[in-house]
Amino acid sequence: MIKNILRIIISKSLFWKIRHLIQPNWIKDYDNAEKNISFITNFVKENNLKSVLDFGCASGSTLRKLKRLNISNLVYGVDINKKAAEYCHSSFKSEFKTGFFFSTKLKKDEISKFLNQHNILKFDIVIFDRVLYCLDDEQIFEILDLIGNSSYIFIDDFYKNDQTKNYGYAHRDWSNILNRFSFEIHMNIETIYSKVENANARTMIFKKKVDYLASV
Repeated sequence: MIKNILRIIISKSLFWKIRHLIQPNWIKDYDNAEKNISFITNFVKENNLKSVLDFGCASGSTLRKLKRLNISNLVYGVDINKKAAEYCHSSFKSEFKTGFFFSTKLKKDEISKFLNQHNILKFDIVIFDRVLYCLDDEQIFEILDLIGNSSYIFIDDFYKNDQTKNYGYAHRDWSNILNRFSFEIHMNIETIYSKVENANARTMIFKKKVDYLASV
């Protein structure tokens, strides 16, 4: 029961928005954590994806590694925690000259400005790394509307099927949701991270449908 209540609490976007007040060192702790993102970096490298948007970027560690390895030269991060976005902007500014942007909200005008500045029409991949469970359906659909012409979408989150039970984390049928935005499943495997007790955590990659791309 207590575990379910805690899961419900951290599944609310408000928690992440004010997390720095509850855990003052969480951003630096996250930055120093040895999180294995080789799955993401390998996929991005193998598919030559040069522009990346990370929604829920936290300390920016994934985007920083992509730039350091010279895999992706254009990175765009969004985190609703103001301190996290400020930390990312400051740390990237001290290390890289160009090709990055950070914000606390996904905004159409900011996206358009970034894409135009770098002469690209869309992001090659958008990353949602264990973050969408914190949002409601309306927020998710609004975000997908804004990034809907991207080539790939990476999602690690909780997947709903006939056997799924509610143990505090919101589970959704991501295949059905992404299909509404003209994305087809490219990969759907057990999470690349540690298993989550009583939850169906999956790692998924969705690809923009070819017939849609041909029509725009």
